[in-house]
Amino acid sequence: MHLTSSSSAVHRPSRAALSAALTVPLTVALTVALTAALSAAPAPVARADASTSPVTTVTVTRSDDDARWNQKPLRLGQHAWGLRAGWHTRWLTSASAAVATQDGASGYALGVSRHLFTVDGRRPIDVRATATWAGYAAEGTMFGNLASEVSHDTLLAGVEARTPVWRRVTAAARVEVGAAHTQWRVTSDDGAMVAVDDAGWGTAAAVAVGLDVELIRRRSVATALGIEGQAAFGQAIGLQTDRPDVDEDSTLPRRAAELGSLGMSGWQLALAWKAAF
Repeated sequence: MHLTSSSSAVHRPSRAALSAALTVPLTVALTVALTAALSAAPAPVARADASTSPVTTVTVTRSDDDARWNQKPLRLGQHAWGLRAGWHTRWLTSASAAVATQDGASGYALGVSRHLFTVDGRRPIDVRATATWAGYAAEGTMFGNLASEVSHDTLLAGVEARTPVWRRVTAAARVEVGAAHTQWRVTSDDGAMVAVDDAGWGTAAAVAVGLDVELIRRRSVATALGIEGQAAFGQAIGLQTDRPDVDEDSTLPRRAAELGSLGMSGWQLALAWKAAF
């Protein structure tokens, strides 16, 4: 007699079935998680390419005049007109001047210049036309009781060359010729007697070299302080004693004694303030 169980047999799934059943939900869950993570991640920062950058480069083109003007240092030669005012002293070298005065002659000078042209080169040279007025005065004593006074005025014109040397320093050379007026007056100490009071005109010339140091540089005006040495040449002026006061009705001759000539040549040192515009 065979006995059979009243309960039905329990069915157990296989491992393959379990793997198939779990693979689909796990795949779906991982896909959803990765999608959520990627959507929450910050967007990558875009870097601008230099070739496609929207920055615009502006090129400024300057004229030749502006380019020349902006060269450093600026020079007085870049201005058309120039003015010069200064003080000078002259050491007289002629023997006749040593008789008239034992001291040097000193005075003031005024000058003007105009730009002519520029010689290009490693050191450009500015060439200018010049005109100069200079006045000198000297005093001395003759024979112990006679006062001697000499005045000398020159009016010269010529040409000047200027070239930059170093930074704000400019070298200049000037040659001028013209005319000079010389007056010599000899009186007694009390002024009661006038022994000599004569004047005359003659030719004159000057050669000067110096250095200028720029103080102010502006587009409209520039200023400089200059120092120069000069060799001055002048024609000796023939002078004579003062004619005595004689009655016009007198038959006596009215003659004046010749004193000889007076020369004002010498070496000169000058300081000048210069401006150009």
